[in-house]
Amino acid sequence: MKDGSIATYQTLPWDMVGWHSGSGSKGYAKNANNNGYIGFEICEDGLSDPAYFMSVYREAVELCVYLCKMYGIKPESPTLICHSEGNKLGIASNHGDVMHWFPKHGKSMDTFRADVKAGLASGTEQPSVPDVKPTTFEPYRVRVAIPNLNIRKGPGTNFGTVGKYTGKGVFTIVDEASGTGASRWGLLKAYKQKRNGWISLDYASKL
Repeated sequence: MKDGSIATYQTLPWDMVGWHSGSGSKGYAKNANNNGYIGFEICEDGLSDPAYFMSVYREAVELCVYLCKMYGIKPESPTLICHSEGNKLGIASNHGDVMHWFPKHGKSMDTFRADVKAGLASGTEQPSVPDVKPTTFEPYRVRVAIPNLNIRKGPGTNFGTVGKYTGKGVFTIVDEASGTGASRWGLLKAYKQKRNGWISLDYASKL
């Protein structure tokens, strides 16, 4: 953030499939997304600031400790991997992260997994996750009264659109999140209308 602080933001429920790693040599049906992996990104700087790196590295370790505790995930390969390791396993697209960055600061995925394991043993506190939503989120219906409400790819006007409007009508919201351009954003349920995406709740009234 601009003030130099580090935080973790959750944009989807942990148990919702997100398109976070693409497909590898094993194809779409066996990619990391469909195999139940939880994906997250670490915001990069110029890759050369050791202070920043250690801040986000520790945050990532604490997040993985939290998730390993929650879901009983073993902090070892192949259950805790980076994108480049996923590609080698055939379950993710061809990206170099995080191995284009970690070695510059004397770290690797092996040291990362060791730090997560140590955190589990010592009871490391979870990181601050400002927008965490419980998996028990109760969906609700809203009415949209305008015909041209944009459906965004993410919760904010800084995300692109999915190429269509809601139109007027009643829609089901399956999650909420904060984001730029609106006081609150709602994730549309994709079923008959097949319009999964985020809408500004400023233009929707709860039923």
